[in-house]
Amino acid sequence: MENSAPPLSANARETQRFQQKKQLVLDAASALINEKGTAGMTLAAVAEAVGLNTASVTYYVKRRDDLAVACYHRALERIEEMVAEAAKEDSPRARVARYLDLNMELLRRVRSGEERPITVLSDIRAMDDPVRASLSARYRDIMRHVRGFWGADGDAANKALLVARV
Repeated sequence: MENSAPPLSANARETQRFQQKKQLVLDAASALINEKGTAGMTLAAVAEAVGLNTASVTYYVKRRDDLAVACYHRALERIEEMVAEAAKEDSPRARVARYLDLNMELLRRVRSGEERPITVLSDIRAMDDPVRASLSARYRDIMRHVRGFWGADGDAANKALLVARV
C-alpha cells in the first residue's frame, strides 16, 4: 500500500519532535502538581520524570512558573472544550449530563493512559499576580458558560441560584 502523504521535512520533524517532548514535560509537571502542588513541582523533578537533565527541560519551558502556567492553561483549555461540547445539548439536564459524562470519560482515559493527565486547578491561587488574575479570569469565564447551561440571561435575581447549581 502506497503512502500518499508527502514525507515530513527535517524542520517539520524537528518541530513535531519538539512538541511531543514538550507535551511529555507538561504531563510530568501536571502529575507533580496534582501530587505535590505547584510548590512541589520543580524543574529537577520534571526532568527526572522524563529522563532529561534540568537544563534540557528549560529548552522546552524557561522557568518553573511558566511550566505551571502552561499546565493550568492546558487544563483550562480541555475544560473549555468539554463545556462547549456539553452546551450543544438541548436542555439543562442534557447539558449537565453530557458535561458529567465528558468528565468521567476524560478521567477514565487518563487513568488508562489513553489521555494526557489534566492538572488540578486548586493551586491556581498559589500563583503570583498577574498570572493568578489571568488564570482566575479564564476560570470564571468557564463558570459563566456552565451557568449558561440553565439558559440564564445573567439577571441578578437568578444569579445566586445559578451559582449554587454550578
